Amino acid sequence: MSRTAHPPPRLTRALCEAIETKTEELEDPRDAPASPLDWVACLAGVKRLTIRRWMREASAVRRSGVTGPIASKWCRFADAVDALISKTANATCEKVGQIAHSGDKKALDALLALIKRQDRHEAELDAVDLDVNADESVAHIPQEVMDRLTDEQIHALTKAQETLAATNALVEEILTSAADLVT
Repeated sequence: MSRTAHPPPRLTRALCEAIETKTEELEDPRDAPASPLDWVACLAGVKRLTIRRWMREASAVRRSGVTGPIASKWCRFADAVDALISKTANATCEKVGQIAHSGDKKALDALLALIKRQDRHEAELDAVDLDVNADESVAHIPQEVMDRLTDEQIHALTKAQETLAATNALVEEILTSAADLVT
């Protein structure tokens, strides 16, 4: 049985409470965030890709059926984000209905574009369960460390790991060809 990783430092109880509060307070569609994942990322002070990574971990914990204080933190986060996305989509759909009846074509087109964007976000979260292609060059680095890195640092680290791998392959090739010359 594998251990459940601790949530990263920025995935806090306060973050989950803020997401839950925003979801509960959404009565007027105008108050709904246009992009729930971006809103959560901004609130947490991370990139949207980090939120997707957190959702991937939370989804895995939820699927595994593990219980306990650490698992409950992951599940609470996933439930809060799922609820916000659902309520945001519902609020937008209600607003689309209101505008469709009013006949404001430009506002209707804008809201329909917003719904498409929200659908893409939902598709991203659905794909989180399938997104298991972790970059092997940084697979040895603990997730806690990776969560603290900026996108630029992750890119630089990945590039450095790839350079090291290429250098090792070149050294191996040179040594192999030198050994072939000796024999």
